[in-house]
Amino acid sequence: MLAVQDTSDSSLSHFFSGERRKAARAVLVDTEPKAERCDYLEGMVMLHSASGGTGSGLGSYLTELLADAYPSAALLNCVVCPYSAGEVSVQNFNLLLTLSRLAEHSSAVLAIENDQAGNICRQVLKLERPTFRDLNDVIATHITAAVVPSTLAASNAGAVPQMPRASAAFTSDTWPAITKRLHQMHVCGAAHDLCLDWRVTPQPSENFNFNSTSNFNKSVSSLVTLHGHDAAPGPAAAPVAMPGASESTAAGFTADMFGNADLYAAWCQAPAMVCTSALPLNGFERSASLLSNSQSVLRVFDAATPRAQQMFAARAFVHQYQQHGLETADFEAALMWAEQTRLNYRGLSHG
Repeated sequence: MLAVQDTSDSSLSHFFSGERRKAARAVLVDTEPKAERCDYLEGMVMLHSASGGTGSGLGSYLTELLADAYPSAALLNCVVCPYSAGEVSVQNFNLLLTLSRLAEHSSAVLAIENDQAGNICRQVLKLERPTFRDLNDVIATHITAAVVPSTLAASNAGAVPQMPRASAAFTSDTWPAITKRLHQMHVCGAAHDLCLDWRVTPQPSENFNFNSTSNFNKSVSSLVTLHGHDAAPGPAAAPVAMPGASESTAAGFTADMFGNADLYAAWCQAPAMVCTSALPLNGFERSASLLSNSQSVLRVFDAATPRAQQMFAARAFVHQYQQHGLETADFEAALMWAEQTRLNYRGLSHG
């Protein structure tokens, strides 16, 4: 683990120069003996912010080094995206520059929104003024639900139930109740299961209406994991579309629910999978988590991209990056990638 505390510069470029590169290489050197002790290095998980200079610059640069040193290992970057209201003045630059670099070197990026973590703290956990510890606890809970070992070796994550841990001992949710709420969260692109709009339903692509306010969240793929002692029986480690999935098992009816072809782009083949873990998670007897590649990530891009474009057009703060070697072409490439990514995800609704 590497801890860096440096507030002298919040721009990503600050961590692409000199001593900061040495810090990243030091992590790489420290990783080598740990990797050598593995019988089989399947992958690595990185958790970092994308708003300030440390998480964005050091995180993306270290990802490049790890991808080059371990080309056969999967790299999952769990990226904490900044509050849309603003944390630092250059956060939109940092976010898009980071994500565009990770798109080249990372196997997958799990986008975690501070806005949604804050909403869960206030609306679900009833914390009027959530602390950093509260936010980190929510974020860690969602990451754990997404990557915990299951019967299937495995971008946005969701999990149910969501409530204060002190209430876990008093819950008695059934699998149909849990998966129904998780399914509607998937349909709505919601981060929690309060105030879900149950009127929103999946529709075939040919019925998509650009002017509708009730368009649902279209996906490329999804992975549902059921956590609980009675989750294991059934065809868990198989594509959702598999024939003969039994509704009498937790995995079976979950497979049928998330196997609705209207949830996914028309070109996706067997895009959803269900897996199980007998290990209860977060103190709940039964729980379910969803990891999906869907349009819900547009919340991040729609908030950051227009602001970054306006700042770049005015050349605001650009000189800070140029002092450390980033060029105008780097900004143009990142903004072009972000805009194309927005178009690609929107295109899922009608293709």
